[in-house]
Amino acid sequence: MGTEGPRVGREQELALVRQSALLAAARRAQVVYLEGFAGVGKGTLLRDAFADFEDWREIVVVLDQAQSEISGDLLRRLVLPPETQLRDQSVDELVSEGLQRAQTLRRPTVIALINTQWIDSESAEALLRICTLLRDAPVLVVMSGRPSARPEVNRLSAFARNSPNGTHIRVDPFRPAETKELLAQYLTTPLSAGVVDTVQAQTAGYPLLVHEVGRHLSATSIGTRRLAMSINATKAGPAAQWMRRAFEEALVPLSEETREVLRLLAVSSVPLAKHQIAFALDSPADLSDVLESGLAVWREVVRIQDSQRSHL
Repeated sequence: MGTEGPRVGREQELALVRQSALLAAARRAQVVYLEGFAGVGKGTLLRDAFADFEDWREIVVVLDQAQSEISGDLLRRLVLPPETQLRDQSVDELVSEGLQRAQTLRRPTVIALINTQWIDSESAEALLRICTLLRDAPVLVVMSGRPSARPEVNRLSAFARNSPNGTHIRVDPFRPAETKELLAQYLTTPLSAGVVDTVQAQTAGYPLLVHEVGRHLSATSIGTRRLAMSINATKAGPAAQWMRRAFEEALVPLSEETREVLRLLAVSSVPLAKHQIAFALDSPADLSDVLESGLAVWREVVRIQDSQRSHL
């Protein structure tokens, strides 16, 4: 689910994508990984970034959950020309062919892989090899996905973080100033600090939800319950429901023990230390799976991502 409407913020993230594009256009292949929860604005960021690629060839692949079970299918469709019949090529053959095709390109090409959290394991490993070996080619690979506990997905994300030709961009919810700026584009009346604080608290700064609140406010007659009505409509609307489903999908592969730790973190109003979690669960706390889920972060103490607290 994407966002149509006014644009605010994201200048730093767009600058990073543009810098990678300049390097790729100079035949220094680049990999960009956009990571963030559903509703945080990854799709909008991609659309805005792609507006700068008018002269580029674009290849866009959108994955869904069902494709994660089709081994190697994405790799074959990404590497082979559209008219080529899919055969039983080996992964090594496809990796080699992909590298050769990339290095013969003359026109800058951006390859966008949307919903990377659903990439199949075989394609993920092969894509990692291609990104590692890809050098002298006018190619920008842009992957966009939600935090995932799947190791093959995390290896792609880690490559973008650690490789000299990689850029990892964590797409976070809006801060209050950005929420205020976005709301102001929907309204003709001044915004009080109280209104902005309420919208920020109720949406956690998620642009998709802030957009929805702004649309409802602009279409609702001025009155004492105008804000409450708009927030309630947003929480019950399709955008919020889509975000809840995406979060529930992230919980499916996790063990019950990991979910229990996440529930504990979700109801806590303060960050928790490892020994506090162990005491509450009455058992030793192994937090490795919790942290790998992408739903919690370690800051000397571990806490659930604030933006996900209301979903658990």
